[in-house]
Amino acid sequence: MITRLTILFLIFIMMACSSLDPNNDPNSAYDQNNGQIFEDTLYAFADSIYRGPYVSTNLTDKLAVGNVAGFQSGFLIKFVLLPESDTLNIDSVYLHLITTNTYGENIPDQMEVDFFRVNAQWDLDVNQLDEWRNPPATEWITPGILKTQDSSISKISIPVDLFNEWRLADDSLNYGLYCKIRDPLQNGILELGSVNSTQIPFVVYYTQSDSGTTIADTIIVTGDASIFNYDEMPGGALEKTDETILVSSGIITNSLLKFDYSSLPEKAIYYSADMILTDYDNSLENDENKSAYLLWGMSSFADTVFAPTSPFFMSRSGENVKINSTSSLNFAQGFFQELLNKTIENEWLLVSFDQVSQEFSVSRFWGAAADSSVAPKLIVRYQKLEE
Repeated sequence: MITRLTILFLIFIMMACSSLDPNNDPNSAYDQNNGQIFEDTLYAFADSIYRGPYVSTNLTDKLAVGNVAGFQSGFLIKFVLLPESDTLNIDSVYLHLITTNTYGENIPDQMEVDFFRVNAQWDLDVNQLDEWRNPPATEWITPGILKTQDSSISKISIPVDLFNEWRLADDSLNYGLYCKIRDPLQNGILELGSVNSTQIPFVVYYTQSDSGTTIADTIIVTGDASIFNYDEMPGGALEKTDETILVSSGIITNSLLKFDYSSLPEKAIYYSADMILTDYDNSLENDENKSAYLLWGMSSFADTVFAPTSPFFMSRSGENVKINSTSSLNFAQGFFQELLNKTIENEWLLVSFDQVSQEFSVSRFWGAAADSSVAPKLIVRYQKLEE
């Protein structure tokens, strides 16, 4: 994902460096001449949403546990390379987890969770497998209290007999633990540091030396992954209403918008275009969500086939999400010019987050049925060519 975004960024930089003056005609089929400048505003006349597939969470820098508005998350965690000596007398073992963020309203100072022993092998792409929506964790191990204050450290006691069973047996039998919220009605999500963060979870175990001195040793967690799930429900976080559209991460929801381009002239030089979305209610937007938005051309909704255009970056500007200043130039040439030149086809425009696996977050906007003052709109500037 990081590599793909880096390549896209370099492409956009090169495109932005090119001259997009309307006299520098990107449409070689027509003669250059001094035509009149026009600006048209197109309003979406239809909208829909598209629920994307589950994605891997193995490169995210946080773990999530909790639930809010139909969304749930738990996490898997494991640690291997345990001490193998059968003469080692272990007194106690603690898993340390570091809080990085809370998501939701009126979250208390602590969250009660339960830890279960996992009885099946899993890898870091586990969130992509439907059978792990409710992990096969049949044995309850221990309760836990997680602190919700940022940067606080929570200590979870791991039974010594379980730790000894793991370390004195084949590592292949150590599948780790699964954590989920105890009270399914508690409305909030706790985010914790993962192995990919600077707040790495770790295990501390205590032993006694021959002289009676207590010795502490540390083991770094070697694998973890959040498991996201969503129950469709009336009034849920991802419900599509008549007047709104939404974009979400964690559980991926993308917005689809349909426009009528028939009023735009074919014989024109398109050099500036913008998409504007207006906020409806962003109470479910995660404060830690730093993701940009992407706008894609889509040639077919039924087959989810993307048109041969690069995605265009959008970003927040007050209560609106708009095409970035450099992307507005690229959007005009790379989409509208190609569309009117009939080199591409377009049925829908799709809006998504560019980072979808990091955390749960929802942005909700006014949709096509809303008043024109807030409905999704395209603003297109072009130079009409004389016949």
